[in-house]
Parts: sequence; C-alpha cells; structure tokens
Amino acid sequence: MSNPQLARKYTYDTAADRWDEADVHLRIASTPFSEGGMRLAYRAREMLADGSEVDCVVKQMKSSLGVSSDVNFDEAMTQTVAESYAQDFNRECAKRGLGHSLAFLPVSVVQVEGSSQVLCLEPYLPGEYVKHNDNAGHNETEDEVAAAFSYFTYITSNKLLVVCDIQGVGTFYTDPQIHTFDGERFGAGNLGPEGIERFLASHGHSLLCEQLGLPSQDEGLTDEELARKIQDAERRDSADQMAMAQMAMGHMDPMGHFGAGHDPGMGLHGLLGNRPAFQMDAPGVHGAMRYHQQQMSHGGGIPSEFFQLHDQMLRRMSSGSSPGRR
Repeated sequence: MSNPQLARKYTYDTAADRWDEADVHLRIASTPFSEGGMRLAYRAREMLADGSEVDCVVKQMKSSLGVSSDVNFDEAMTQTVAESYAQDFNRECAKRGLGHSLAFLPVSVVQVEGSSQVLCLEPYLPGEYVKHNDNAGHNETEDEVAAAFSYFTYITSNKLLVVCDIQGVGTFYTDPQIHTFDGERFGAGNLGPEGIERFLASHGHSLLCEQLGLPSQDEGLTDEELARKIQDAERRDSADQMAMAQMAMGHMDPMGHFGAGHDPGMGLHGLLGNRPAFQMDAPGVHGAMRYHQQQMSHGGGIPSEFFQLHDQMLRRMSSGSSPGRR
C-alpha cells in the first residue's frame, strides 16, 4: 500500500440534505483487487486519530466509461438514502414481530490531496458476495428479504422511487441503485420510470410482502391489463437481449448508453420525507457503529452480524455544505 495520503472526506447527511466535510489519512493499494461493470475496487486503510487503522475499500470509476468521477457523489448519496430506507424496513419488521433486518455499508466520497479525481470509500466487507437483483429488472436469487425490501421502498416512498441492485454479504449490502419517478438524481444507474416498471414487472409478491402489509403490484388490474403487462415484460426482455448483443459488439457502453456523459442532479430532500437525522461522521467501521447505535434510539433493528463483523475487524487491526461539481 501507499504511504499515508491526506484526503478530504465528504459524507452525506440525509436530514439536512448537505455534505459534511472532514480531513482523513488513507493508505491505498496501487492495483485493484476486484472490479464491477462501472468501478474498480482497491484495498485501503483509513488511519484513525489513535494511530490504529481500519480496513476499507476505495472505488474508482472506470476511465473507459468516459464519465466524470464526480458521479461518485451520486453513488454515495444513493447508498446513504438506501440505508435510510433499510432502517425504516427494520423498524417495520420489528413492529410486526418479523425477524428480518438489513443494512447498507456507510459510504463517503474522498479526494486525495493533489488529485482532481474523487473516489468512494467504505468499510471492507469480508465474506461471500451475492447479487440478488440488478437495476434492469432481473432477479438473480430467490432471496425473499432482498426482494421485499426493494418493494417496500417503492410503496413507502409513495411510489416515487425503488431501491434495487441489491448485493453484498449476508444482509450487509453495498452499491445499490435507485430509480425515481422522474429519472432525476442518484446518478447514471437511475433508469427513471422505465426502471421502476421493469422492477415491478419482475417482482414476485411474497409471504413477507403480505406480512409487511404491502399491497400486490397487480392489485386492481383487469385480465386485459395483466395480459398487457406480460407482453410488455416480454418486449423488455427482447430489448435487453439486443442491448447485450450491442455491448458485445462494442456499440454500447456498460451503462447502456451509445454516447458517454451524464450530469445528474444532487438534491433529493422531497423524496426522503421526514426521517430521523443520521450521518456517518466518524471514520470507517467506527462511524458505522456510532450510526447504528444512534439508530437504536429510533427503534431500528440492528443485525447481530454487524457487531461480529466489527469485532473481527478490530481483532485483525490489533494483530497486525455540498462540495459541488469541480
């Protein structure tokens, strides 16, 4: 890893709709250990005031996509808003006596001193990584909790958005996407009304959805409307197959665009409503712990695995507003 580097850290506060800033010191590996469709992942360590270090991951947008690294602000905002909905989901499950809870990793944006590029920073999550669904309406597992959570966000947001692209280790998720009714905010992964329709077309209403009191997405539809819905889903599947063929031929980028570039908006306060204030102002896993302890006062359910993960990280260590567009 590199020598410690000074960086500016930006953390989104959903209640105040602003970015809080702080200085941090990071050590970042020179080569990525993993990659997704849009970003490269590098191992890193965040140095704390007491001299200890926390294992983290730094994520960098792929230069081949031709998009500004500032979209990382959208990625961080998306994940923070997803966590806000996760806490609502946990509270609803607890209220109804259901033993389900989940969490999204705390994520911030960092800019290393002397560099114009901005990166995403989040705690390192060990374990088997599983992708449950994507942002194009495809389900890759039959995980009932992940599917019910996505549908929960749609219903409780008054059908203004849906949190999807659910993936991670156990019930600790990362890198979600959000589709909104108007296609605004939350970056290039926001497919707008079409993304919401794709999700609803593939969502299977489950027992957990019923237990949470969520109405079926097909409630009130006539036979004719149901038939039209099935036909629309088949047309979308055909379009997906054509798009994949275009990507294989090099005519379309991995984000589904024939041309590069995207300049999403930053505000979102109207989509959040009146939610408990929270912000990840402390570094790495310690910040996550403080946040989840704060959420206890709001009745949020906390997965016991989170504390086990925190303890494992500490044992490993002991052994060895808004910034705007620049």
